[in-house]
Amino acid sequence: MDMNYTKNDVCAIVVLYNPSLSILKMNMEAMQKSVGKAYLVDNSDHELPPCELYGFENFTYIPNHNNLGIAKALNIGVSRAADDGFKLAITMDQDSTFPEGFVSRALDYYNRADDKVAIVAPNMLQFEGATKTSEASCAETTLDYALTSGSLMRIDAYQQVGGFKDFLFIDGVDMELCYNLRKSGFLIIRLNDAFMQHSLGNNAKEIKLFGLYLFSVLNENYIRYYYIYRNYLYLSSIYNQEPVNERWNLIGSLVKTFFKMLFFEPDKTRKIKSIFRGIKDYSSNKFGRISSEYL
Repeated sequence: MDMNYTKNDVCAIVVLYNPSLSILKMNMEAMQKSVGKAYLVDNSDHELPPCELYGFENFTYIPNHNNLGIAKALNIGVSRAADDGFKLAITMDQDSTFPEGFVSRALDYYNRADDKVAIVAPNMLQFEGATKTSEASCAETTLDYALTSGSLMRIDAYQQVGGFKDFLFIDGVDMELCYNLRKSGFLIIRLNDAFMQHSLGNNAKEIKLFGLYLFSVLNENYIRYYYIYRNYLYLSSIYNQEPVNERWNLIGSLVKTFFKMLFFEPDKTRKIKSIFRGIKDYSSNKFGRISSEYL
């Protein structure tokens, strides 16, 4: 691959929804050291006060005045970045800490990699205080998929597969893009010794059984369970044959999620109802955003 990417080829796409302004400021400061520009795509109902953005250079604030979903917001941001000539985009959510030094490391990798690499991702630390140990002896690992947050993506590869799927709204959006990229012959790479602290979500918690086994439960609200089951079932039906056969991995994930919810989470009745509504809507090919009243 005859490329020489620099910081000026890289932008950040950050999707906001009623963000913590202190975390946003901290991440903006880190971004300005690593990228040429940041695009803040805001799904909140109300715009951020302009004074909260003063002092930051090289950013574009895009208020949607409505929650359009993570997929649509990312597509809006990447489209603006492509129009402005950027070649790479690091996609971020508002709760994860911008990975210090990762972009320069990823650029070094891209500049010596072949043109089949579409995404370079950091090694995620999903629990606070997690030990920074690599999961592999080699410097890089090929992944089935990478989380949206922290992934440095080639915009031309994203465009080739049609971007994120708006109709999924939320949950499974990152999986779908990665599966689609792999189906088109691209690779997803993790740099094993480049770390990023990633938030599991405001309600997620970790469980330790008998002091030995650590795992996470989503502990999301009932609405999110609707999207998880509807969208994962969709992905299992689309990516169910080689070269990308993820059907049973996705079904297995749904089974494990159900039992962890059943044993370790509150509000089980509404969550079970939402799960079955999600299954029904998948079967009826009903997608997009739903209201809480619908569930």
